Amino acid sequence: MRMSQIVLASVAAAIISMSGCGQFKSAESYYQDALAQYKNGESRAAVIQLKNAAGKDGSFAPARYLLAVVYNETGDFNSAEKEARMALSLGFDKGQATIELARALLGQGQSEKLLAEIAASGWQGETLATITMLRG
Repeated sequence: MRMSQIVLASVAAAIISMSGCGQFKSAESYYQDALAQYKNGESRAAVIQLKNAAGKDGSFAPARYLLAVVYNETGDFNSAEKEARMALSLGFDKGQATIELARALLGQGQSEKLLAEIAASGWQGETLATITMLRG
């Protein structure tokens, strides 16, 4: 074999091996994997895939939102707040992300901060009703 054939074979082998380790996966693909894991009750695995999605595309809002949901459910309210705020800033559905933000703030015992944000943001309708219900 000539040197150029050896180099070409090595490059091809490297590309094939990298495709198996997620090198070429999209943020959407990581998100879909995470969603399946979340639905199966595998929160820790879902968080890993969601972080991979966010690492691949930091502006992929659905991953940020689902991270907020999972963090709230697992009691990591500080991280949930950060991800809910990020989802909001990236244009994710305001009602859904706001509810996760409210859950995170209440989980941290920051009801006064939540009330201040409600007053400042003008949340209304179903979102406000859900937040009021969460507050108890």
